[in-house]
Amino acid sequence: DFVKDRRRVKREYDEFKVRINSLPDSIRRRSDAYNAREEIKAMKLQRRGSWG
Repeated sequence: DFVKDRRRVKREYDEFKVRINSLPDSIRRRSDAYNAREEIKAMKLQRRGSWG
């Protein structure tokens, strides 16, 4: 039982480490997508302002 529990905990911890290590990339992708949306909004507002 102890060996099974130890293996399970080790596997869960390894999966946790993978998720933690992927966070910076995930955060960067989300912020890039957010910034791209904000830039598109700003361009649309500029166009409306210059034509209106």
